[in-house]
Amino acid sequence: MNMSMRALRSWSTLFVATAMLVAVPSVAFAGEIDLEDKVYGGIYSEDFFSGADLNALAAAAGARATFGGTFHHVHENDGVGTPGWSNTRELLDEVWKGKATPFANVVVSNASAASIASGAYDAKINEWASHVEQYLNKGGGRSLIIAPLQEANGNWTSYGCDPANFKAAYKKFVDIFRGRGINETKVRWAFAPNGWTPPGCGSIASYYPGDGYVDVLSFSAYNFGDCFAGSNWVPPFWVVDGPINELTAINGTKPIVIAQTGAPKSCSSGGTGGDQAQWVRDLFNHLRGKDNVAGFVWFNLLKVENGVTVDWRVWDDPWVSQGWKDGIQGADYQWPLTDWFQSGPLGISLESGTRPCPSGTCDSVGLVDGGGLWWLWSALSADANINKFYFGNPGDIAFMGDWNGD
Repeated sequence: MNMSMRALRSWSTLFVATAMLVAVPSVAFAGEIDLEDKVYGGIYSEDFFSGADLNALAAAAGARATFGGTFHHVHENDGVGTPGWSNTRELLDEVWKGKATPFANVVVSNASAASIASGAYDAKINEWASHVEQYLNKGGGRSLIIAPLQEANGNWTSYGCDPANFKAAYKKFVDIFRGRGINETKVRWAFAPNGWTPPGCGSIASYYPGDGYVDVLSFSAYNFGDCFAGSNWVPPFWVVDGPINELTAINGTKPIVIAQTGAPKSCSSGGTGGDQAQWVRDLFNHLRGKDNVAGFVWFNLLKVENGVTVDWRVWDDPWVSQGWKDGIQGADYQWPLTDWFQSGPLGISLESGTRPCPSGTCDSVGLVDGGGLWWLWSALSADANINKFYFGNPGDIAFMGDWNGD
């Protein structure tokens, strides 16, 4: 058993032992969404004109995806020869035609985080924002989630492994859009790191731009199966629970959408080591039990990675995975996501009657280790105050707490 497994098991015990002490702070959100016992499915289409593809998938699977994933770069409209044409506008509008809300990843190709943060690409970001605005101006409730500079905690991106400059670069996108008058009623902003941070690149929390710049917490995480040397087939909880816990520790009141995920159907290097259809079913079921997780966007592409061709697809018209059918038919669906795009901060809520703080006052979050050392958090956010003290005897198991005698 390696050290990461030991750490996982230790912290799991810690959380279970103190579950009765954890309370969600009562925060007033203008845009409050109910995610209890819900899960939304999403998918990246292989087609530029994805509207027809998403509609065909819905017909074949018997249910629709809530999110439609897209990939963008700020130079994608350079050299367009057709007057009035916009690659950005059309990519986003195709998702909307498929009756899904776009989840748009955007990068500045081959640029470092420092160069973006310096303002060298402000004009280009502003130009890209004008193309997004063309999509929004088509009306009909059009909206989208934008994830600037995804997987920035990875050393495989040109802007990666540079937390300080990433935060400034990310804020460039948000500030430029806001400067154009594009607010939260049209665009929500997603912080979308990779689920695993390479050694020497900090932690997910070190990249967080701040609550005022983030509406949705996201991450990329894949089951690579047996397709690559050193990897093997693992269940959904092994892939997603670590990043979910890290993001929840940053802010437990914001919704989480897994920005990219998948498990291989096949790969050119040999067998995958598992059953993709069952993995998809298990992912839907697993995420439904997490009240701050809205859902995921499946990476439905055939892609070459390190010389290995991996087929991540659950949909290749007319074929659709039975696992996707089963999962999406039991999932929730909403379009448009009207409650996500109200004025003010976006936050999650629990259904009436199950909120842990009905009076609007909550005690702090408490964790205790086996030696009797307690940590008390004043709130579920990265900037919360932390108090530490010893209480009780080593080995005591805490099951209930009331710190202010009320």
